[in-house]
Amino acid sequence: TLFSFLYDTELFTQIPLYLIQIIAMQYKALQNFKGESLTEEQQKKIYDSCVDRLSSLSEVELKEIRNPNFINDVARVMTNFLYNKNQMNEETIDVIIPKTKLVLYYSLRCLQSENLEKKINAINTLNEVFNDIVKYPDEYGTEVYHFLIENKVIQILLGENVHDEVLKRSIPLFHILSQYTNNGSEICLPNFTYDLLWDNYLNKHESVSSQIENIICNISNVLPEEKKSLLYNKLKSLSSQIIANSPNNFFDFVSRLTKECISPYIPKED
Repeated sequence: TLFSFLYDTELFTQIPLYLIQIIAMQYKALQNFKGESLTEEQQKKIYDSCVDRLSSLSEVELKEIRNPNFINDVARVMTNFLYNKNQMNEETIDVIIPKTKLVLYYSLRCLQSENLEKKINAINTLNEVFNDIVKYPDEYGTEVYHFLIENKVIQILLGENVHDEVLKRSIPLFHILSQYTNNGSEICLPNFTYDLLWDNYLNKHESVSSQIENIICNISNVLPEEKKSLLYNKLKSLSSQIIANSPNNFFDFVSRLTKECISPYIPKED
């Protein structure tokens, strides 16, 4: 009866996460003592409830979370709880992916928060997660990429509530996505990203335009040719009136962008 809430989705969402962690650890100890483990159906139901709980954290709850390792602790405890000892190998992708997705869902919630500090922490965490694409390029990369697209992370970053401090810290994320290919095929930075970047550069406050310029120039020297052409086609489509009303350093930006785009083809001095 004490642990029945774990299977009750509605009740699960009303209990503080720290209490869920404590009870999950006690339940795990009881399972080990009895030599039992959760069924796949039970694992999925509890995991989905945990995802829903992280995704629905209120602004008050987020504000009360001050431990910088909070989500890593939650992901570790819940993964330990859901998987038996034979499954619990930190190097096994079957464990790494569900643990990472808990971190991603929490980061997504923080990215949508009204609190700037939470947004910044979220983008720093996303940078760390996407860095691991290099370490686990196949299944892990595919899962992370699908999360990015399905949850419209790029649209959130470059949306109506765009903030220069968040953009500044998102440069590593855009840089990785500009190089990484999903299963060796399509570059993971979707084509609509370039429109969003340009629109933000031309229509937002100077502090935002400056960070958009840094993002575009940072990714331009690692993009494949067909993606560079998207940037230049957008540039060529700008009317003289738009250019006249663009940020003061527009032509300096174009010059910088050109240099970054051709830099991979310039021989380096010995």
